Amino acid sequence: MNFALAEILISHIIRNAIFHTFKSGKIKLAITNQEFTIANTGSETKLDSQLIFNRFEKDQAQTKSTGLGLAICKAICKSNGMEISYLFINEMHVFRVKF
Repeated sequence: MNFALAEILISHIIRNAIFHTFKSGKIKLAITNQEFTIANTGSETKLDSQLIFNRFEKDQAQTKSTGLGLAICKAICKSNGMEISYLFINEMHVFRVKF
């Protein structure tokens, strides 16, 4: 994988978690040979996994967001034979990139 694209992918996912985590919230990172996972507290409801990776899809309350970050991540993953997914587990939003 191109180093610059890897850097963009990881920084977008981390920035997304920071941006959407409430004050005093939690962010957890995990990296293995097969995947990178980031989980964060935030909204107490599950996001629509069919929509969140679409361009310009964003929480309407977040006026500072362009709604492009996760779409860019999905495009990078797709072009490099990887998979990005979203889950809501134990009140945490979890994004997983499988290599």
